[in-house]
Amino acid sequence: MKKRIMILSASVGSGHMKAADALERAFRAHPHVGEVFSDDSLDHTNVLHKQFYSGLYKRLSAVMPEFLGWWYERSDDPWATDRVRLLIDVAQAQPLINLIHDFNPDHIVCTHFMPAGVIAHLLRR
Repeated sequence: MKKRIMILSASVGSGHMKAADALERAFRAHPHVGEVFSDDSLDHTNVLHKQFYSGLYKRLSAVMPEFLGWWYERSDDPWATDRVRLLIDVAQAQPLINLIHDFNPDHIVCTHFMPAGVIAHLLRR
């Protein structure tokens, strides 16, 4: 049976979306894949949450790129920094969780940590 693939990204900068586009093309060309669904996870959170992620990134990358680099380095330990971020993300993610359940994928690939964290939370539950 052909697999259903879900690709979840976030419109924070352009790299995550470009990676999702490349993955989508590769999966569509694979003979064992029957359906591919690629989406911006932030479209399934409230407006303030989306603006926080995308707006904060854009502002910091334009005004304080060194700080943004430092912040990514300091927050890159997933076990030390995920708890607070996850509390915020999961609280906003019910529409995303519904989308995942409705599509019922065999595999999910994430190009951004936000949907990956929500999915990890679902798997732990």
